Amino acid sequence: MRHPPLPWRHEQRRHSRLAGVSTKLYRYDVRKAVPHGIPNIATLLHEYDLFEYSLDSTIHIASRRTHITSLHKKMRTKSFAAFVAVADNQIIGIVHGEVITSEGTRLGIIQNTYVLPEHQSHGVGKLLVNQLLTWLRKHPIDRIQSFVYAANRDAFEFWKKQGFTVRGHQISLPIK
Repeated sequence: MRHPPLPWRHEQRRHSRLAGVSTKLYRYDVRKAVPHGIPNIATLLHEYDLFEYSLDSTIHIASRRTHITSLHKKMRTKSFAAFVAVADNQIIGIVHGEVITSEGTRLGIIQNTYVLPEHQSHGVGKLLVNQLLTWLRKHPIDRIQSFVYAANRDAFEFWKKQGFTVRGHQISLPIK
C-alpha cells in the first residue's frame, strides 16, 4: 500500500522492512533526504546533539537553525548525502556523510547516525548505514570512517556489527 507523499518524502530508492515487534507489524521506509525535509531532520539532529551531550558535556550543542543552515549548504554539493528512515509519516532516523580528501587520502566520512530510541534495535540503523555505504562506494575513496564517543558502548557494538574496526583513539583537551 502506498502512502500519499509528504513534502519531505522522496520515492527514489524506496526500501521497506517488515519485522515482528511484539505482536504487531513494524514498518519503515528509507530514502534519500531532500531539502523539503531539512526542518524535520534538523530537529532529529538536535536531539542527537542532546544525546551526545549526555555522554560528553564538553561538546557543543548546535541549534536547530545551525543544523538547517548547514544541511541546506551541504545538500547542494555532490560530495554529501543524507538518508532518512520514516515510520508513520515521521522521520525516525538519519544518517549523513560526505567524501573528503585529507592528507592525500580520499575518505568517506559518516558524520551522524541516529535513530530515535523507541525505534532502535529493529534494523533501522543498519538499513540507513547500508544506504550511505552504497552511496559512498560509488565514489573513488580509500576508506570509510566514522567517529564514536568512547562512552557510547552501544554505538561501538553497532559499528562492529557493520564490519568496522577500531583504528585508533582520539584524545582531546577541552579549552574553556
